[in-house]
Amino acid sequence: MKTGIAAALALASGLCSASADADGLESSYRITPCRVVETRAGLGGYSTVMPNGVRRTFSIEGPSPCFVPPSAAAVAFKVTIADPANSGFVALWPYDTPYPDVSTINFIAGENLANGAIVPVRAGSPDINVVAASEPGPSGVNLILGITGYFQ
Repeated sequence: MKTGIAAALALASGLCSASADADGLESSYRITPCRVVETRAGLGGYSTVMPNGVRRTFSIEGPSPCFVPPSAAAVAFKVTIADPANSGFVALWPYDTPYPDVSTINFIAGENLANGAIVPVRAGSPDINVVAASEPGPSGVNLILGITGYFQ
C-alpha cells in the first residue's frame, strides 16, 4: 500500500494497479486510460481550440467515455497540449470553485507537451473548469484530457 503523495504519483504515472491509501482519501483506483476531452475531434463538447482566457467546463462523470463515479473526490489526468499558437499555460480546477491562480501545465509556441495532474472534484458533480492563457499575439491551444484513475 502506498500513502499520501506516493499514492497520487503512482496513480498519475500509471504505476499503481491496485487500491492504495491516500491522506484524506480511502482509496485510489486505476482505470484503463481513456480520453474525455480532445478539442481537435470535438470530444468533450468543444471542437475548437481553447481560446485565450476563456473558462470552459467539462463533465468527467459517468460511464461514457470512461467511468468516474459521482463519489470521486479527485481525478488523475494526463493533460496534453497540442499545436499551441503561442506560449502560455493551462489550469484545471474543480467546477464551481474559485480559480486557483496556479497552472497545471506550461508550454511554448509550437510545442506539444503532456503532464500528469490530480484534480479535486466536488462530490456529486465531478466536473472541472479549464482555462488556457497565452502571451499576446496568436492564441489558442488544443487540449487533450485523459483519465488514468480517481480517488474516493
